[in-house]
Amino acid sequence: MSEHPVPPSFDLPPGRHEFHKERLMTQIDTSTRTSRGTRTPRRSFFLRPAFALPALALLAAGITGVVVTQRSDDSAPAAITEPAQFADPDAGSPSGVNQLVNRMVLVAATRKEGATPTGDWVYINSKSTNIFIRGNADNGEEKQVSTVSNRETWNSLDGTKGWLIQSGVDQKAGGETLDGPGGGTLNGPSYAFLAALTTDPDALLARIYAETKGMGNGPDSEAFTTIGDLLGESYPPAALYPALYRAAAKIPGVLVVDDAVDASGRHGIALARVDELGSREELIFDKKDYTFLGQRSVRTTDDADGIKAGTVTFSSAILARALVGEMKQVPAN
Repeated sequence: MSEHPVPPSFDLPPGRHEFHKERLMTQIDTSTRTSRGTRTPRRSFFLRPAFALPALALLAAGITGVVVTQRSDDSAPAAITEPAQFADPDAGSPSGVNQLVNRMVLVAATRKEGATPTGDWVYINSKSTNIFIRGNADNGEEKQVSTVSNRETWNSLDGTKGWLIQSGVDQKAGGETLDGPGGGTLNGPSYAFLAALTTDPDALLARIYAETKGMGNGPDSEAFTTIGDLLGESYPPAALYPALYRAAAKIPGVLVVDDAVDASGRHGIALARVDELGSREELIFDKKDYTFLGQRSVRTTDDADGIKAGTVTFSSAILARALVGEMKQVPAN
């Protein structure tokens, strides 16, 4: 199958800490946005950049738009791990943003996929990595660890039904339901929601700013992150992509990163922006046909918790996406 072009501290038994911390971080982001009427519980499990703050305190305080650097002791499970990755913390230039977006729009105009649904379910195969800090209870030493999660999701076009199979976390055999109220939001879009969005970039960006007001680390950062949500674990109709690209280019502070690497190791070119907390958020595209590859978060300054500038705190990769006829159907390669 070809990927659709251009267009996730309380006491627990050993082996459960990382699973529940990842879930808690997702719930923090989901529940706080839902309480403001802007996000459903069926948001992508791709985690946003990580920062070291007490998870339960954040949940109690209702802090929005933050995902925490996970801390665990050495009793944590033997998760799939790999060494932390690094990138140039100073990469990116505002020069060339409009030229890149113009090329992306020209290519997107030749695409026809998704205008008329050819199946009842959106299938996404993805991979993500996330940095956390693991502490040794015996000697007090800490080290950065990057966990890896592989995901397959099926979602109905209206977003009411879904299924998730995910490795790298403790999960029920065979997966678990993603059923929800449907409809979708800007940060958790169903196919039907995406198909109904305006393709005028100015109107789209105005809606994003209006519906995400007061969220995240600032209006521009949240607008850029929201465009990433719309491009990520989703299946937008091809006609929406030019509007997404042009809307992203209109956000103040957007950069071009000439070489960005997704979670599967693919090199691409990125539209990026440095947020108020010193993290460069990258939307990565294939350098030739501008297929959306995934996302990456890179620290641009040293973090107070010990995360060094250049550390890739999060990355994702969309490995395959398709419209299929049945839930749990895997498209042919």
